Amino acid sequence: FNGPFMAIVDFGASLPTGSIDEKNKFNPARNYAYNFQNGSGTYDGIIGLTSLWIKPSYQFGSRLSADIRTGQTNDGYRLGNLYKLDAWLDYPLANGFTPRFVGYYKHKDAILGADSSEPRDANTEVYYHPEIDWQVAASLKYQHSFGSSFSLGGEFGGPLAQDCQNSDDVIVSTNYFANLFVSGRF
Repeated sequence: FNGPFMAIVDFGASLPTGSIDEKNKFNPARNYAYNFQNGSGTYDGIIGLTSLWIKPSYQFGSRLSADIRTGQTNDGYRLGNLYKLDAWLDYPLANGFTPRFVGYYKHKDAILGADSSEPRDANTEVYYHPEIDWQVAASLKYQHSFGSSFSLGGEFGGPLAQDCQNSDDVIVSTNYFANLFVSGRF
């Protein structure tokens, strides 16, 4: 790239390779709820835009992405589209440490249709309404490089503000978070 700004557009597809028929072990006639299945059951489009502003003393980035659901599953439903915005502001220090501010905003559309084995009741009603979730957090990241193609690191942080909106008004709060990561190229 030329200068301190870079933009990356990506797109792809999600194939229906994961199962959507995992059975409830306590009631084998029913499938587990939608978010307990490991697939969407549909061919889905994925699109994203990442922008980076890189300066010697700081780095700012954001990523806007969408999972666009298509078609309908064999069980008669389609998961809602998912839209997400992530943003971060990094202040790299010496020795691999980076204090950060990170945030995300996530909007998930309501499900369309219904799994015939999963009746619409108080336990599944949340899926039939849009969901919004967001958080702004501070964290400290450490990354150590081994040569030019391999690095190992971790991040620890906690939210400064967070909220979610859904049909049952349940707020799942995060007290802190931790991530470990390995990256490399070959």
